[in-house]
Amino acid sequence: MTNEEQDSINWTSGNKLRNEFELNGNNPIRCALTVVADESVVFSQYINEHWQTIDTLRYSVFPGATPAFRITDFNQDGNEDFMCWTHTNVHGNEWEQIFLNNSATGELQKLHTTPDEENVWCAPQYNAKTKIISCTEVSGAYRISSEYTYKLDGFTAVPVNKEVQDNTQIDIYTGEGAEIRKYNGKNGKWKVIKTETEEITEQE
Repeated sequence: MTNEEQDSINWTSGNKLRNEFELNGNNPIRCALTVVADESVVFSQYINEHWQTIDTLRYSVFPGATPAFRITDFNQDGNEDFMCWTHTNVHGNEWEQIFLNNSATGELQKLHTTPDEENVWCAPQYNAKTKIISCTEVSGAYRISSEYTYKLDGFTAVPVNKEVQDNTQIDIYTGEGAEIRKYNGKNGKWKVIKTETEEITEQE
């Protein structure tokens, strides 16, 4: 694996079930990916002269799409981070896990979302000027879509705003029944501040 973004695992040398690589930055971090079962990879970091497991990454293989393990400076602080694209669906949603490079401690820190998001991010985009992480999840078989933002405070993601459109109760004849729920972040969790209904004139 090179020190560039990867679209998939690059098992180019050595044991094909294990790949060691380094995340560059002020304090380079030595890491490894080890395949332990189908769709399951152990992610490790070399700390104090020992390999320590950070997480077990489980991903779903989808026809026509290969899950990606990427090296990229997500928070644009000059230190390379690690991202795992865990799964996707036919509507193009891409869920990822993010591990930020804490150069002060020389360790990786998993970037957590709120419990209801299960610590995966849907197509996360980061704005270094505002320190805002924006995500968009388009409606699929469950007919629910959402947009949400977090403020990145060091290595902690703080919920800011979220809007969910729930089309599960739409009347197919009138187009009525779509529910819009709006949230604000409070004490690290989402709090509903407004719920309204609207008419959908154009079905997905």
